[in-house]
Amino acid sequence: MNNTRLVTFCFLAQIHDNSVGITDFNPIFEPIVKIGLSDMNRKGITKGKSQLEIKKYIDDRFGLDMPIPLLGSVLKKIAFEANKTGDVSDFILHRDGSFQMRNFIFSSFDDQIERAERNIEIVEELYTKYLDSLGLDKAARIPLLNFISQQNSRLSRLFAHGEEIELEGSYIHPAQFLNLIKSDQDVFQVLKKIYLGSLITSYLELEIGPSKTKLEFLLDTNFILGLLDLNSEESTHTCRKIVDICKKLKFRLLVLPDTIEETTALIDRSSRQLNTTFVQTQLDPESIFSACARNGWGKTKLDKFASTLPDILRNEYGIYQIANQTIFKNKAKYNYPNLYKHYLKIRDGNEFSALHDTTAEVYVLEKRGKKVTDFLNSKCWFVSNTKHPIRIQKEYSYPTIIRADTLVNILWLSNPSIRTEVLSGDVAEMGLNRLITSTISESLPSSRVLKEFDKNLATYAADNIDEEDCFRASLKIAEESVGGFEELNKLAKQNSSLFIERLNELSREKVKEVEGFKILLGEIRNDIIKNIEAKGIGVSPNGSARYIKIIRWLVFALTLVMISPCIWLFSYGFDSNLKYYLIKSAIQTMLIFGLINIPLSQHWKTWLGIIISFIILILSYLGLSS
Repeated sequence: MNNTRLVTFCFLAQIHDNSVGITDFNPIFEPIVKIGLSDMNRKGITKGKSQLEIKKYIDDRFGLDMPIPLLGSVLKKIAFEANKTGDVSDFILHRDGSFQMRNFIFSSFDDQIERAERNIEIVEELYTKYLDSLGLDKAARIPLLNFISQQNSRLSRLFAHGEEIELEGSYIHPAQFLNLIKSDQDVFQVLKKIYLGSLITSYLELEIGPSKTKLEFLLDTNFILGLLDLNSEESTHTCRKIVDICKKLKFRLLVLPDTIEETTALIDRSSRQLNTTFVQTQLDPESIFSACARNGWGKTKLDKFASTLPDILRNEYGIYQIANQTIFKNKAKYNYPNLYKHYLKIRDGNEFSALHDTTAEVYVLEKRGKKVTDFLNSKCWFVSNTKHPIRIQKEYSYPTIIRADTLVNILWLSNPSIRTEVLSGDVAEMGLNRLITSTISESLPSSRVLKEFDKNLATYAADNIDEEDCFRASLKIAEESVGGFEELNKLAKQNSSLFIERLNELSREKVKEVEGFKILLGEIRNDIIKNIEAKGIGVSPNGSARYIKIIRWLVFALTLVMISPCIWLFSYGFDSNLKYYLIKSAIQTMLIFGLINIPLSQHWKTWLGIIISFIILILSYLGLSS
């Protein structure tokens, strides 16, 4: 992905954050069109036979694919504004789509675009140095910003084309990098803007709006675990946010009795294994074991969840069980044999799990009653909190399953009332953090391999290596920078001494990496602070950039107030002493103005030249008049 598109993402997010009370995204794209027209005007393109000429230029300039209807409505608004101000010659749009313009200049967002470009350069430099510190081969490197933005490409691909794209390659290194720097809000804010901008851009491909019917959502096992805070913190936030939104929009939340049974069995099994797992507890942020460690829960808490699950779902979240599950189970097994075989293969022959998933999809298909072609008429969805891409069954046309993180995004995009309550920063925060935890979790091997590794740790390493070293070694293996858990399991069986020695070696390597990254982050952090102070790279959301702009204009106005009397007094020839003090005051004011503006301005050389020129002119006048 080129930087043009990434800059556009940041720019769109910035416009959105500065737009209060918008009810749709169309106004956010208006500056994009105005900048495109202004650029065309500067290049001498002042007329055309079709709006397609404008579309081609804007698409190339910003890396977008702007729909013709959206472009047309924005162009009509621009032409109407020009007509209202009397400058109809600035931009004229004819009924046949042809256009004319003269002196159409729009530079209001130049600073923001330049700022976005610099922010992206800083983050990319930090990420490159991080990969260099790991010694990772350049051919194996995944671009960080592609990783962030491709997640929302999944969303637009899913709803525009009925399928999810598979992300190529391993994304563990971008995820680990994001995990390391997310506490640094200046850097993380840039990445959140890219995520939000890519989400807003996906709106261009989605013909969506508020649903025409009251939707039903059938919830999967992993969604229930997220609600109970038996998954990652990010999953819990996402799942609970969906429940809150559905309550507000009066959407129904349902669950199959078999989902209750499957969830209860999983919690029971985890309760029995709670004290015998180490790797999943430490490394997998989306495991029940990790959630229990984070919350300080033990076996008693898990047993309570298992014994009272239906009551918890009904009383605390308003989720009810489907009463006639048997009807849909029979249809799933006998009326949808291909779908059932599909899930038998995915579930490795586990008939209960395969029938459960098939029943859930059949329920959605039966509730819809006919083939669905858009989100507005979809009626019902099976909501999964899975970290894996959704595999669409082509014969059923439109998807029936939706991931929780995709659903929260689509609800936010399609409902203006939700956008006023769920802040864009929250959406970006949820999306990026879930992206981190799900990628780290997905990079781990199967539970069977991890259990074997846990057993080897308990057998050979318990008395020979401390827990912290085990954790660091496991983290190093999980990052795929070494051979993997399988090789360590083989080594443990062959030579336990070498197994322990290898773990200690991996732990030392991880310590060295972490310490090196802290130094690196400190150096880059200093560069970021310098850029914020000297070049105005305002990435914090507290409005400091707007405050600085106001201060600049106040000082500029004060300077004019001071210089104007000086010019008047020079013209009428007051005595030399008074003239001396006035000149001194004027020069002092100019210097104060410069000291405030020059460090904050990206055009500091221009400001410095103007101020020096003013001082020289004043001194020259003094010399000529003496």
